[in-house]
Amino acid sequence: MIKDHFRLLSLLYGFEMNSDNNLDVKIESFKTFKWHLEKHIFVEERAIFLSDKYDKSIENFSLLLEISKQHNEIIKEVKNVIQNLKTDSGFKTEKLRTLLNKHLIFEEKNAYPRLDEIISESEKNRIINSIKDIISEI
Repeated sequence: MIKDHFRLLSLLYGFEMNSDNNLDVKIESFKTFKWHLEKHIFVEERAIFLSDKYDKSIENFSLLLEISKQHNEIIKEVKNVIQNLKTDSGFKTEKLRTLLNKHLIFEEKNAYPRLDEIISESEKNRIINSIKDIISEI
């Protein structure tokens, strides 16, 4: 999932670099970013955090709620950028980039290390296989 973080940042950067292109090119570039972001969120929330083996203690539930809250904030900002693109009123990605970076750092420093502690090797393998299934079907 950490590799996917780099892909998301790269796709957002690619969109930002398309600012001189026509509106259709910008929209298509952003749709590509949005698709990969949605896939990433789906994988995290379904394959990892809703696993039967995931320890549903209060501490871990709080972690899931924080990640879900951050996902919602990011998606809300994605919708704002799309709306601005559709109305051709310009677009700003600073807030989206800030939210995304904050989220990725939180996952890499807090969520993923915690998951490594609480999920067994067999469950990690199951999750990895689920992720591969999701990615290969898309």
